[in-house]
Amino acid sequence: MSSGKITDARIEQLKGLQGHYKEIKEKKMEEQKKLEEKKKEWEALEEQLGELSNMINIEEEQLMAAATRTSLENREMETPIASFQMELDQLQGQITMKQEEIDVQLLVIKRIDEQIENAEEEIEVLQ
Repeated sequence: MSSGKITDARIEQLKGLQGHYKEIKEKKMEEQKKLEEKKKEWEALEEQLGELSNMINIEEEQLMAAATRTSLENREMETPIASFQMELDQLQGQITMKQEEIDVQLLVIKRIDEQIENAEEEIEVLQ
């Protein structure tokens, strides 16, 4: 009769571990979705960065072509470049922040993977 209780206890323990395992897997899925969203945001920011970089290059080329003009004309051309450079700096800051968020998400997923691995090992030991 005591062996039946041990078996029942093991079954309950396994059920508890399976429930915990499901929770961990769901949490991992949520974290992976968040990571994918952050990656998409990051890619969009990179695309904007590329566009701004191209715009800056065009403006710089136009400025170089205008170098033969008067200093007043040159000063008028420098204003858009400064504006683009400021936007570029802001986007680079945003990309850095998104990369840091992605790194955090990757750490969370790694820890969840470790929890899943530990839970699977516990289940194997109990079986």
